[in-house]
Order: sequence, then structure tokens, then C-alpha cells
Amino acid sequence: MKVWVALGALILVILTINYAGALFSDCPKHVYGTADKKIKYFSSPLCVACWAQKPILEKVSAENNVSFEEYDADFCREAAAPHYIRGVPSFIINDTVVYGLQTEEELKRLI
Repeated sequence: MKVWVALGALILVILTINYAGALFSDCPKHVYGTADKKIKYFSSPLCVACWAQKPILEKVSAENNVSFEEYDADFCREAAAPHYIRGVPSFIINDTVVYGLQTEEELKRLI
């Protein structure tokens, strides 16, 4: 019984740490790049594909004249709802929703 209580407490601590930043931050939570052309990027703190996407966003924004506004799909619902965002990672590029992990080449093609 003690093992289950300890495991539950550990899961609670991990979730609190992952979501604490989202609870106290504004939307968007992070912006990659400083260009005028902005692309909305929706992620979640527990999404492993989103973690893999971040270095690609940094590289593409540095090489191209584009910036990515990262929104937490769980807590920035006012940004996600009008576009019917149903999964992460997802992008809004030219008013089109693109779902899934995108490679550097694919992002450059979509931009």
C-alpha cells in the first residue's frame, strides 16, 4: 500500500512540475525568432514529440525570416479553440492546421 501512495505522490509531483510553468504564464508561452511573419505552434509539456520539435523550430527560425509562437494547447484554449486544434504538436501555417512532428525540410517547404 505504501508503494502505491509513494508512486501516486511521485506522479503528482512530476505533473505539478511540468504544468506549473503553464499555469503561471501568459499565452504564447515562448517565441522562437523575432521575424514579423509569425506561425502559431501548439504543444504540451508532456508531449515527447513536442520536445523533439523545439530544436528544429530554433534552427528554422534562425535560418529563415519566420518566428514561431509556442502555445500550450492545454492552457491557451482561447488560441487553440478557433482553429479546432485536437492534437499536438500542431502548427497554423497560412490559415491551415498541420499536425505532427515536422522535419526541418518539411517546415521550410510549408513556410
